[in-house]
Amino acid sequence: MVYFLALQHGVNNYELGLYCQDNKIKEISDDKIEVSRQLLTQISQLLDHQKLTIDDISFIAINQGPGPFTTLRALITTVNGINFANKIPIIGINGLVTFAQEHFQSMPLVALLNAYNNDVYYAIKQLDQPLHFGCENIELLLQNLAENIQSIGPITFIGQGAQLFSNLIYTYVGNKAILPDSMPLHSSLDSIASAAYDKWINNEFQSSQIVPLYLKDLRYKALIS
Repeated sequence: MVYFLALQHGVNNYELGLYCQDNKIKEISDDKIEVSRQLLTQISQLLDHQKLTIDDISFIAINQGPGPFTTLRALITTVNGINFANKIPIIGINGLVTFAQEHFQSMPLVALLNAYNNDVYYAIKQLDQPLHFGCENIELLLQNLAENIQSIGPITFIGQGAQLFSNLIYTYVGNKAILPDSMPLHSSLDSIASAAYDKWINNEFQSSQIVPLYLKDLRYKALIS
């Protein structure tokens, strides 16, 4: 049996789950300000609940970013410490890309996370097109979308960045913009776990320590066509 831990950071909280194969056994959610103080204790609680030890864990899956700097750094520092002490592989997942893939159906989709200072982390997914992601000023990004809106039709926007900049989205994109009433704000814990498990069974990972994924160096380039 493959047991593993998965970690996900949200807007105000973080989530920790224990999985067996692709099935979630138990999950803990807590305020993000508690991550440094509580995470190791909560990992022990999850393992004790199933009468497991850290040596029974095959790997640790984590949303590698982009995301809030302090929470992301605390989570990654903790799992890097576990990796150093116990040699447990870490599988880092691009949470932005996973978020877009999780909610994409057939309509063009833009997933947005707040990168602060009027920047957003974006992932753009269209049917039969490669997924593009990076970081850009929100108005420059929306301007590019608006210039190409006739060729791509309605666009679904999701994420806490879409919620934050909803007025600007409607200003630039107009009635072609679709913002769900129940707005998903970030990738789910299950999507992070599933993406990591796929990498595990396909041996598509490196077991070394990881660093946060910020994407600030990936500026937007006319990716909508």
